[in-house]
Amino acid sequence: MNFYKIGEIEHIPDFGTGTAITRFGEVVDGKFKGINYSSAFINFTNALNALVPRFAFDAAEKTLMTINCEVPPHNDSGIECAINIYLRTSNCLTQFYDVKGDEQSFQIENQTNGFIFLPECLEPADSFVAKPGDVYLLNVRQPHSVIPRSPGPIDRKALCLQSRTVTFKEALSWLERA
Repeated sequence: MNFYKIGEIEHIPDFGTGTAITRFGEVVDGKFKGINYSSAFINFTNALNALVPRFAFDAAEKTLMTINCEVPPHNDSGIECAINIYLRTSNCLTQFYDVKGDEQSFQIENQTNGFIFLPECLEPADSFVAKPGDVYLLNVRQPHSVIPRSPGPIDRKALCLQSRTVTFKEALSWLERA
């Protein structure tokens, strides 16, 4: 299991964005295509409290993730797990993978301990299609991609509660006990 649907939130908590943190992708025809992360200031509401333990919220790095293109198989740099609160999804599939045989991967310029994986060395595993308001715990150390299921521009946004120290399994156990 590489993800766990925590639930759905009807009223997205109020949030504001701060400075840009990092981005992964490339400039194509003068426009950036990829993933952008900005700091986020998120209000901890009663609706959010029903889904995420307060101590986990307080310990998490809070970001706004925006994606504007298909994202190749990768694992995240510096992050062990993330809780994503989806704001917009563009009907994209989040596909996780198992590595088969010899791992073939490379890094782009600003990746630290994350990698881009060549599709031929991966086997599709579990997947999901989020809807706005869905809240998911993700094992972002596992290779995963974002694949559009519909033609047209991609405008995918999520509030992210990221941990650099807590593993997916540890976070899952917290959620199961809550």
